[in-house]
Amino acid sequence: MNKKYFYISKKYAKNCESLIYAVSDKKIEDYKGVLGEDAIEIFDFLVPFNIKLNEDDTIREATKEEMYAIGKYSLKKNECFLDDRIIELKDGEYFDGKKIVNVKKVDTPIIHAWNFSSKKWEPIETEIEALNRIEENIIDCAKEIETRNNIGLGSDIAKLKYKKLLKDHRIVSEIYATKRNEKL
Repeated sequence: MNKKYFYISKKYAKNCESLIYAVSDKKIEDYKGVLGEDAIEIFDFLVPFNIKLNEDDTIREATKEEMYAIGKYSLKKNECFLDDRIIELKDGEYFDGKKIVNVKKVDTPIIHAWNFSSKKWEPIETEIEALNRIEENIIDCAKEIETRNNIGLGSDIAKLKYKKLLKDHRIVSEIYATKRNEKL
């Protein structure tokens, strides 16, 4: 791929748009006379789609911030505009219009995921699904303890994990029972 002469609109380039008047392998000597005073010449391999015109009439790819400032970029659910920058929010964060707020993750054995729209940690499994998952892990952990004991390896860490799983099972069972009793 060879470099080419691109003749683009200066007016459009100021608005992060590339309006190409002409492309040529050879330089057009009087390009302003041929294409108009608005034309600028760029010698490159290609012209970015969302361009930004520098003061010296060179171009570059426009940043998301520049595109956002003129309404050509929409923030994603996990983005905010703060201090002239687009910031990607992490799980547990939301923008309240002035600052980024952190929401502590829910401390429960039920798996939760951050919902950027509702700005809350929301369960992604039911109590029954959590109980089934924990029970499978209890069985796997019990097998691991037995295997480690049979081959003479220590099982202290596996036993701690087993106790934690039993505690998690009790907690989720209590949550399920409370919700069930509330419905009765």
